[in-house]
Amino acid sequence: MKTRLSILTILFLVVFCSVKSADWKYLGHLSIDGNKYDAFYDELTKVKKGKNIVSIWVKLVSQKEIDSIINQRTDSVVHLVAKKIAFYYCPPFVLAQSDTSDMLGRAVDVTQLEVAVNTFDTKTKLKIHYALDCRQQKMKILSSIQYDENGETIGKSVKDKDWDEIAPETFGDVMIKVICQN
Repeated sequence: MKTRLSILTILFLVVFCSVKSADWKYLGHLSIDGNKYDAFYDELTKVKKGKNIVSIWVKLVSQKEIDSIINQRTDSVVHLVAKKIAFYYCPPFVLAQSDTSDMLGRAVDVTQLEVAVNTFDTKTKLKIHYALDCRQQKMKILSSIQYDENGETIGKSVKDKDWDEIAPETFGDVMIKVICQN
């Protein structure tokens, strides 16, 4: 009887108490000082503050690094992507796009990026804590953390400045479309 109870307790802990530290979802490409990055937001830290305000953490990872991971671990990445797509996963970034042509192809491409960042060790260049006003189409940076090539923190700043208007067809516009739709 004690053995059965121990096994059930272990099963419960494994199934129901697994803790995930982050669930990075793709947001788009950015270029900063000639370097190209892919941006991801952490679904698990998304917090609604009032009716229309959402706070969210975004991180930037070098496109070269992600491409390298995908090329080096192709079999693992393909397996994990296929598993997600088989269970009808479609990234929020793809769902927010108005162009629905080749949706499956884009879902596979974006899921590949998400799998690489969530599964393998990637070096974050910058994390930014944003507040978004979904109704007014405004945003502001609350804080940011910058990292060196070894993943060590090299700078932090707290801003909490005034709200900025979001121009059409910008990264902010994509953030509003992706994050405020959920």
